[in-house]
Amino acid sequence: MELAEFMIKIIVIATLTIGILGMVLQSASFEGAVQTYDKERLAVDVAQAISAAPCLTVSENGDARKGLLDSSKLNAQTQGSFCISSGTVWSAEVSSVNNLWTFGNPELNTQTAAKKIIPVAIMFPEGVRPGKITVRIG
Repeated sequence: MELAEFMIKIIVIATLTIGILGMVLQSASFEGAVQTYDKERLAVDVAQAISAAPCLTVSENGDARKGLLDSSKLNAQTQGSFCISSGTVWSAEVSSVNNLWTFGNPELNTQTAAKKIIPVAIMFPEGVRPGKITVRIG
């Protein structure tokens, strides 16, 4: 019986060692997977910031209307003085049927950049048109 008990203990120790080693290796690969989504999350944040920025949206009684951009405020923005800033390299396009506004870094490598598109409405003097915000994070 002593040999059988010894073999069972060896099997239990080997199984526990393999299990712990497997968990360590699995957690190392999980960290890498989390890091790959950082740019996508930042792209969502920048797109949401643009859709809610008081310097770009229609204001009613001093309150910004999130998701309703003002074409005259978009036209007033220039490349060097855009009202949204971020600590990373990014570019954004706000587009409607016949209009396109580009902000951020136009030289961003679009092949490696994370991309997020969100729908918005754009207020023109003649009425409201559908549009979209396309954000790329480098």
